[in-house]
Amino acid sequence: MRLFAFLVSCLWLVGCEASSSTNNQQVLQNLIERSAHTVAIGQNMVRFSYLCDTHRVKEMDQVFTPNCFINLPDKGFQNLHGVDQFIKNFPKYANYNFQHVTSPPVVDLDDSMTTAHATTLVIATVFDSFNTSKARPEEVEYGSYITDHVLTKAGWRIQNMTVSTFGEWDS
Repeated sequence: MRLFAFLVSCLWLVGCEASSSTNNQQVLQNLIERSAHTVAIGQNMVRFSYLCDTHRVKEMDQVFTPNCFINLPDKGFQNLHGVDQFIKNFPKYANYNFQHVTSPPVVDLDDSMTTAHATTLVIATVFDSFNTSKARPEEVEYGSYITDHVLTKAGWRIQNMTVSTFGEWDS
């Protein structure tokens, strides 16, 4: 449905453009390129959540720049400089299972299409792995990932990540 709406918007823009067909093609090409970057940034946020949920943190170089800044509310994850610090601190969660549910990000792409700012809503659930017979959450947090992305040769990577929390679910 989103793709259909996107294509209709593209056709409308091309049809409404009063200038030359070359300009129409440039407008359409720019719109398609911006949309592709937005999707790639969203995919990067999904990959971050997936790697956390599956405890595959050694693959975080697919998500972050090496010199990234990460500031999460949990102890041990505040004001981290570099993806290596994030990976080093992650084992404290080795006995817990996670589930991240994220929204599509709101992306502000700069004109050069090489840097972007994004906000992604998140519900993060931590399960008690010592009682795997029940899928009862031990903790649920609500918030936003506020991220700055840069386009590298390997694709979009997160340069800065801060989490803004709305609060916790109390059972």
